[in-house]
Amino acid sequence: MSIAAEARQRPARASKKTKAGERRTPLTGMVAWIVVVGICLAGIVAINVALIKLNVELDQLNGQRADLKAEIAFGKAQVSSAGGYARIESEAQAKLGLVPADPANTEYVQLQANR
Repeated sequence: MSIAAEARQRPARASKKTKAGERRTPLTGMVAWIVVVGICLAGIVAINVALIKLNVELDQLNGQRADLKAEIAFGKAQVSSAGGYARIESEAQAKLGLVPADPANTEYVQLQANR
């Protein structure tokens, strides 16, 4: 038999068909890839939005932290000044009735050193 005769006897190749009986085209595969890439890009955008929200929240918390540190420093300054001379003098006058000594009535005592 000749090659031409064999070609006539061979049954024609069946085209690839899907379950619905439609012929699958290369465009179908491209659409699937476009959908997959689109979903991936949407996921990346969602992650970036979440990161931006977290960065904004972090900035707010850092601001609050700075405010609290300033309040603590102010409180420490108040505590240290509360133990100052003026406070002690006013409390001594109010609670104990003490008054500052008059310099005109002050007497000094000379002590002799023991040799």
